[in-house]
Amino acid sequence: MLVENSKFGVSVDLGTSQITMHLVDIKTKTVVESEVVPNPQIEFGLDVISRIDFYRKGEKNARVITDVVRTAVSDGVLAMASRADVKVGSIGIVVIVGNTVMHHLFYGLSTDSLLSPPFTATDKEVTSIAAQYAGLPLSEDAICYSPPIVESFIGPDAIMLLIVSGALESEENMVAIDVGTNTEIAVHTRRGLWMASAASGPAFEGMSLECGMQAEPGAISSLQLGKDYVPNINVIGGGKPKGICGSGAISAIARLLDAGIMNTKGSLRRDVSSEWLTVESGGTRLILADAFNLGSEPR
Repeated sequence: MLVENSKFGVSVDLGTSQITMHLVDIKTKTVVESEVVPNPQIEFGLDVISRIDFYRKGEKNARVITDVVRTAVSDGVLAMASRADVKVGSIGIVVIVGNTVMHHLFYGLSTDSLLSPPFTATDKEVTSIAAQYAGLPLSEDAICYSPPIVESFIGPDAIMLLIVSGALESEENMVAIDVGTNTEIAVHTRRGLWMASAASGPAFEGMSLECGMQAEPGAISSLQLGKDYVPNINVIGGGKPKGICGSGAISAIARLLDAGIMNTKGSLRRDVSSEWLTVESGGTRLILADAFNLGSEPR
């Protein structure tokens, strides 16, 4: 087999937010270089459904959103090879994993069936094609491989999770969780294997929140409530806040519950007197930072 005769391989985890790549010495099974870059598809949507919507709006859109992620992977492979002083021609295989949408967008497959129940994948079989067909700058003999898709949004990354965690070989009951923008959860017992996925973007990256943002410089990551409910915020990187990430939202909810301002249904009390609590459009809001303390760039 080509893989057995190759000196190096590359693993690629196509995350919705980040792409993680490793250059691996196949003989010694050791990682010689790594690269983590933002997934450039974020420009076309923070979540997988937004990207599907963009992808379906014509051939130009489909080509663009596929090309940008292939370019990111290609650049990552070249960067790792350069740092490790490895010849690109000695890389014989690139293994691509990710959730079903990331997989389909990389290979240019139809995503129409993923927009409505029962959310079936277009192609669930093992993918093994010439790496050059996937736009990767490798030799004509190198291959691009992806494990099979389970179903729905549970992609090849879930298969690799089970293999790497050893869950399939274990005689004990095991739960394996891959937490990300799209989270996969696997439960393995002697009776069988069950898998599910959930959209974790809102919880971890502030998606769909009015002032939500990723956990990056400028994001409110946690807070405390002082006297008269004055918020004392922690901002990633310091400086002025630009928005709030998932951990900041969870922290805010916890502090509001502790202070008795929020009930178990998530509603804020209207009888609390504080300049930091306002009633607008029929709802109560907690102000985390006033306009004079907001900034477009963190310090």
